[in-house]
Amino acid sequence: MKEVFKRVGKVVPSMKPAQEVKQLWISDAIDRVKSGQKLFIKPVETKLFSGMVFDNMCIGMLEKFPDETEVYVCEPFNNPIVSEWRLYVRNKEVVEARNYSGSFKKVPNWIYADFILTSGEKFPSCFTLDLALLKNGETVVVEYNDMWAIGNYGMDNSLYYKLLRERYYEIIRL
Repeated sequence: MKEVFKRVGKVVPSMKPAQEVKQLWISDAIDRVKSGQKLFIKPVETKLFSGMVFDNMCIGMLEKFPDETEVYVCEPFNNPIVSEWRLYVRNKEVVEARNYSGSFKKVPNWIYADFILTSGEKFPSCFTLDLALLKNGETVVVEYNDMWAIGNYGMDNSLYYKLLRERYYEIIRL
């Protein structure tokens, strides 16, 4: 999709992570982790690599990227995630929810999604919102993702296609 957008002269959309974040060069983020910090690191450029919590054991995975690669950085959650859900959103309405990590029997508090979707923040027509339930019972927002960059986690293919198509044409019209 990056190549398609490039060919039609469109800037590839990117959504900021949901948590309080800092934007850094990857070299600065690597230095922080090497000094003993654990950090969640996600690239500003969509799909450059998977965002995750990095520590000294795995930070070497990022050393292949140029020092000036821009990344979002934030502190990891204080408690482990027991269940993570991807909510598919169309026009600020959740149209599907899928568990993709942890126990499907443990469900986050959906009120957080309603709060975010009615906050007045401008969102694309179709995107995903990832919610997690932490071990201490707290619900947290993990991240937002633009629909054009997301895979199908088991939802009906016709709905998935409809959301992709709607977001694609929204981007092309921008």
